[in-house]
Amino acid sequence: MSRHALGRRALLGAAGGLALAAPALAGAPRWQVGVVVGAQPGSAPDLVARSVIPFLARHWQRVTLTVENLPGAGGMAAARHVAEAPGAPPLLGFVSTPGLLARCIQAADEGLPERLSWFGPVTEEPLLLAARQGAGGVTLVAAAAPGETLIGCGPQGTASHLAALQLAEALRDGRALPFASAMAAARAAAAGHVAGVMLSVAELRRAAIPGLLPVASATPARLEDHPAVPTLSERGIPLLACVQRGFVTRPGFAGAGRLAAALRALRADPEFRAWAEETGARPGTGEPAAWLQALGAERAALSARWARSPWVSRG
Repeated sequence: MSRHALGRRALLGAAGGLALAAPALAGAPRWQVGVVVGAQPGSAPDLVARSVIPFLARHWQRVTLTVENLPGAGGMAAARHVAEAPGAPPLLGFVSTPGLLARCIQAADEGLPERLSWFGPVTEEPLLLAARQGAGGVTLVAAAAPGETLIGCGPQGTASHLAALQLAEALRDGRALPFASAMAAARAAAAGHVAGVMLSVAELRRAAIPGLLPVASATPARLEDHPAVPTLSERGIPLLACVQRGFVTRPGFAGAGRLAAALRALRADPEFRAWAEETGARPGTGEPAAWLQALGAERAALSARWARSPWVSRG
């Protein structure tokens, strides 16, 4: 990979173009930079992007950011567009992992991540298992008695689907059941159609379904806002999963240094941190080198899983 860095307060911009500018010195020329979001307008990744970008604009001096949506292939269309862009006008991509990595593997385009420069995660959204209150939920015991425990999740290849597959394997009698969206999976769990659902904390908050409660978190330690909820590791299932979102560019991006500095300032911004806490996300903690290392390990694990048991039909 390239060595250069891999709510209610949300700003819901129009689908076409959202122009955002940081305060600039009088008379100083502005640099026009496009931000490509590989998701449909109004979708969860799009809303996160359009909430984060104003904070970036605040800290990236003399830059005007214009947002456009380029959905397709689970984020790959946007990532490819950024990687292949000629450099003028300059472009950023807003991407989500592990979803993008999984899409690259199933599309046999594992070289795409190396054609991008990664700038470290801006947000991290831990995943958890939720179930309907009083419905029995999921028996979280590895090698449980034969039967079938349905674990709802988002579409194939998303973080929640990949985590649900791992949980289903650990349960032995489990089966991951993808839905068209995380919201649809959450509703199915609330209605008792599936035993539980894998969601990010942010998705659970957005769903806001009465009676749908967290059962266990796929985190190293218990979540601060759910201290009574054990981790999956505590229940004997060592599963860690989260959605990481951040910015990528083509290698050789002219403003790389200033962008990296602006992202460091963004992560430390008290208002950004308050927004993240309110929405169920966390400010990204990894610098570019750390993210690259983590993504390399994650991609290797996904490649091994794909070779052993593809998460979508190869046909």
